[in-house]
Amino acid sequence: MAEATAVTPPSAAKPSRFSGLGQKILVPVLAVFTALVIGGFIILISGGNPLEAYRGLIEGAFGSPKAISETLIWSTPYIFAGLAVALAFKGGLFNIGAEGQLALGALAAAWLGYGLPKALGTTIPAIIHVPICVLGGALAGGLWGAIPGWLKARFGAHEVINTIMMNYIAFRLSEWLLTGPMKRPGSFNPVSPMIESSAWLPRLFGDPIRFHTGFFIALFMAWLVYWFLWKTKWGFSLRMVGSNPFASKYAGVNVPLSIILGMTFAGALAGMVVVIRRLHRSLKAVPAHPTGRDPGLASLFGNGNGAGNHPDSRRKKTFNYHKYYSDMMLQVSSGPIGLMPANGKSVARENNRQVWPRETVVNQAIVHANLELIANQTNLIEEQKRLLQEQTKLIEEKSKLIREKNEVLEKQAELFERDLL
Repeated sequence: MAEATAVTPPSAAKPSRFSGLGQKILVPVLAVFTALVIGGFIILISGGNPLEAYRGLIEGAFGSPKAISETLIWSTPYIFAGLAVALAFKGGLFNIGAEGQLALGALAAAWLGYGLPKALGTTIPAIIHVPICVLGGALAGGLWGAIPGWLKARFGAHEVINTIMMNYIAFRLSEWLLTGPMKRPGSFNPVSPMIESSAWLPRLFGDPIRFHTGFFIALFMAWLVYWFLWKTKWGFSLRMVGSNPFASKYAGVNVPLSIILGMTFAGALAGMVVVIRRLHRSLKAVPAHPTGRDPGLASLFGNGNGAGNHPDSRRKKTFNYHKYYSDMMLQVSSGPIGLMPANGKSVARENNRQVWPRETVVNQAIVHANLELIANQTNLIEEQKRLLQEQTKLIEEKSKLIREKNEVLEKQAELFERDLL
């Protein structure tokens, strides 16, 4: 009889040193570090100084109180857009339509900002007007996001194709509205009327610091998304559908409803993007080609997680917006550049045009700043024109009153003369 051999249990696997929260933090940090190293190498072989470039990047983002304020302001829309993509990711959905959803949210909030007081014929207190605009933008974005969600749940139509097509519909619709029904009277540019001051987001500091309460709204929404996904029944169902829709259906989860709700909530978050960014100015239509790229990148930086989306959205926008500052220091262009062989040498080309040596390149950062300055001056001129028109109307009304008073005086003088006679 063969002797029984003792079976040695396999040794317990040692837990990874970088498991859990540490790994979630380490992965995006290493991704950014790798991008900086590769970018520095490309700058170096192109004849630039990587240290100067990154110094300009850091100074442009954090070098002064105004720079920090601008970084936080410009990162706020990316927090909302990244949350919109991340929420859909957890449900197994690719929400590439954040740009279209934010366009619809912006249109709705803009009309509520300037048109609602006129429609009601009275002023609205800020404590009521601001939430109405924010919720209106979220509702419009949610409804726009619900459409591809319903198509996915009802017909199985892929949400990527539908959201991309709806992006173009939203942008063309916004261009039509801002050049037609929603265009500012007397303006030659496709801009909406100025939003009423009662709908402006409160600013926490005076000029030139533009930091406002929208950043804290973004922080609250990041926490709210995290709470929804991990602390509620609906969030659990959404994550379950994203992991395995067939097992979810077998377990009794309403898969179509989860898909529709996931896209609706994601659209609502995207609809708040421009509401928070532009709820103190007016909307302006520009030729746009939506890609869904930046919100998706912000979401991936945050591991598709509501709580992790805030710092990585800020990092994404820091590197995106303040690249102009480093461009100005290095005198290089930040446009899409490719290297093409010509006569045995590498010739830099930008948008199919040859880029001449660095000393002769027009500084794109300065051009960009000048264009923004011209746009702001144009808006200021239009506002002054509107004020002049209103003053002209007041002067005409006063002249009319003076003429009427003169007529009354003349009649009284005639009556007085008749009495004397």
